[in-house]
Amino acid sequence: IPDVYRLRVAPDRSRLAKRLGATAKTEEAVKRALKWLADNQEPDGRWSAKAHGAGREPKVSGRDRQRAGIKADTGMTGLALLAFLASGHTHHEGAYRSTVRRGLDYLVRVQQSDGGLGGRATTFAYMYCHAMAAFALSEAYGMTGDENLREPVRRAAYRTLRAQNHSSGGWRYYPGDPGDTSQLGWQLMALKSAELAGIPMPDTAKRDAIQFLQSVSSGDYGGLAAYRPGEAVSRPMTAEALACRQFLGVHPDHPAAREAGDFLLAEVPGQDRKSTRLNS
Repeated sequence: IPDVYRLRVAPDRSRLAKRLGATAKTEEAVKRALKWLADNQEPDGRWSAKAHGAGREPKVSGRDRQRAGIKADTGMTGLALLAFLASGHTHHEGAYRSTVRRGLDYLVRVQQSDGGLGGRATTFAYMYCHAMAAFALSEAYGMTGDENLREPVRRAAYRTLRAQNHSSGGWRYYPGDPGDTSQLGWQLMALKSAELAGIPMPDTAKRDAIQFLQSVSSGDYGGLAAYRPGEAVSRPMTAEALACRQFLGVHPDHPAAREAGDFLLAEVPGQDRKSTRLNS
């Protein structure tokens, strides 16, 4: 088991979790959330996006999103499985092993011949769903070493790699699109998880991703980030770029990482609606 996953399956997991910041209340909240997820799994192993309100927004920021997310079942299934896996439940061990097994079986069953895991998701959701589902399969494979999952993980990783734009270094809605930071984060998470499970990420893909990050970065040390090149920086994209840099090997004490952290800490969650905005 990769070191990053070992605490999830430790015999004294609860004690270790509390030592690292968990409380009795947070642990109880997690248990109740997992039960809700298990209770809302469909008979075929998926979690239905439509059943829980997806695709109801007619427009986002004035743009018709064509009910994006209404068919995002593979993405929802991937996210649900990640919650179980993070709590130490796999298809081999744990109280929810049957739930996890049915979810994994669904993803493997609907994987396309080219490795795609987007299912029936539409344009704006397909690549997100692919990454979320691939991420879940990779974590399950990394935690269990189940050889039945190796080939689905490998195919999913190669599908992601084929979709990368090797001029800009990014990913977006279609293979070869110039890219945006939001997609970059999800695709890199999937590739990094596959790498932890033993499916290496090519150095060329890493170099291209770094190139894209540089194209959306600004600030004294390049720690701030925008959604796409030339757009205004934002905290969500800065946070995502920070995570991507660490996936790509940048040390947490790097000046760009510290700059990003300082920017994010300037607007932390609170009780009021006031916020600090970057001057445009």
